[in-house]
Amino acid sequence: SAFHELLSKGSNAFSKDDLTTAELHYSTALKLVYQGAKKEEVRICFEELGNIYVEYGKRSKCGEDFTKATALYNAALTRLTSTEAKLRQHLISRIKEAERHFLSSVLQEDSPVDLPNYDNDMKHKALLEKIRDDCKEVIVQVDFECDPGLMPLNPEERVALEKRRTNLISTLFRKISEDMTNFIRMLIEECTLVLGNAPCRFAVIGLGSLARNEMTPYSDLEFAILLEEGAKTESNLVYFRNITRYLHLKVLNLGETILPSMSITSLNDFYSGDPSRMWFFDDGPKGFSFDGAMPWASKSPFGRDEELVKVYNVKVKERLQAPSGEDMWTNGSKRGFECLNETFQDFSINLDWHEAGKVFNVKKELYRFPSLVLNSLTLYYNLDTRNTWDVVEEMQGKQLIREDEARNLSFVLAVASEFRLRSYLGKDEQRERMTGLPSEIMEPDLAKSVTAKAGPRTKLDKVFHIPNPDIVFRFFMTVLPLQKAIEEFLFKKSPKEVNILSNHNLYDGR
Repeated sequence: SAFHELLSKGSNAFSKDDLTTAELHYSTALKLVYQGAKKEEVRICFEELGNIYVEYGKRSKCGEDFTKATALYNAALTRLTSTEAKLRQHLISRIKEAERHFLSSVLQEDSPVDLPNYDNDMKHKALLEKIRDDCKEVIVQVDFECDPGLMPLNPEERVALEKRRTNLISTLFRKISEDMTNFIRMLIEECTLVLGNAPCRFAVIGLGSLARNEMTPYSDLEFAILLEEGAKTESNLVYFRNITRYLHLKVLNLGETILPSMSITSLNDFYSGDPSRMWFFDDGPKGFSFDGAMPWASKSPFGRDEELVKVYNVKVKERLQAPSGEDMWTNGSKRGFECLNETFQDFSINLDWHEAGKVFNVKKELYRFPSLVLNSLTLYYNLDTRNTWDVVEEMQGKQLIREDEARNLSFVLAVASEFRLRSYLGKDEQRERMTGLPSEIMEPDLAKSVTAKAGPRTKLDKVFHIPNPDIVFRFFMTVLPLQKAIEEFLFKKSPKEVNILSNHNLYDGR
């Protein structure tokens, strides 16, 4: 077959040390089989490409080649069934061999580095699983204590139930952030034990959802490393690049990274601008992983030196409070207004009557809008907190919003975050699709309709069904008035608007 002929050509080129040609043949072979149910053929291609990137790394001494090899081996590993124990052990040995070569290239020791132990990777997986299990317990508690469909509620009872739900979810997300920070810190400390102590003071700061206390146990890891002033020497930068790559290897060995995020050019050459060279779609599990290497992803070049973080935060605040040079805008208020405008343009929620049974992209269509609105208001109002769960409290304390507005804003943030977490926990990976329709009424005709609305790549078993659709309706009762308030504020374009939400009822039960 054409597939086996390409494998043979790839093997022949590899034996002659022609790695570029070998990679071309194996990636072409993968292109023939990756969209079907041919897991064995896909696994073979991943393993052979992994072998090529190990050889690239041995020649280049570049840690990035070893991370790509590790990602490919782990992608092969996820395609195995539970009965293929021998192949599993073979791939694990490949993974640890790639790590050994990485450490040899970094440590530059004359004697060979011992083969790392995979038991440590299994320990990491178990710790992450424990964090996820703890989340599931809280979600069960939410369903038991806060289901609005269990009884008819008067307004006072409804408010009390919503406050309880908000409190449970916000407390859960604070705990997730703490647990994930400790998990990441542990991985970094393991890296420093092997690669040696840092040559200078440093701090690692979480970015994105981790910085806002909105991280899930499936979210991408985004971070930056702060060095003390005067420590930006080439040797120090090399040390922290190696720490980052070793951390990346450990995260890859959790087996939850999809290959497009590695920017392997024979599969996805994002910088080419040519769609035909960005062909590989990875249907493997996507969970806790590094933020991608795609051009549109945030780049990464936990915390140890709190003093460095304090100095950094002071400098950021000074910059935000400085005049922007435009009317009465500060840099912060101007940026906050711009972020609100971008959020409104990109993530406004549009509902039409004919979209009953719609499959939502939880992250883009439900979660993003309330989360980014609150973060934009943090900048606009020059608030002290960067933790989204505390933004509403600070706004209320400064009399920027009323008590009822604060309660409704906190509720929609909690519910949006809950939807996102439920969707991930329900499928045990980053799956963004959710519907308010219960799974038992997904008749064939309706299922066909829902699949059409969700997009051609969506399988019904990948769609999460929210247990109680009433909570979806309640979510929109506040989000839609919030959108209207933001739209009117943007139209005014005022740098000194104090009460953006004051003329809007954020609970529309019509």
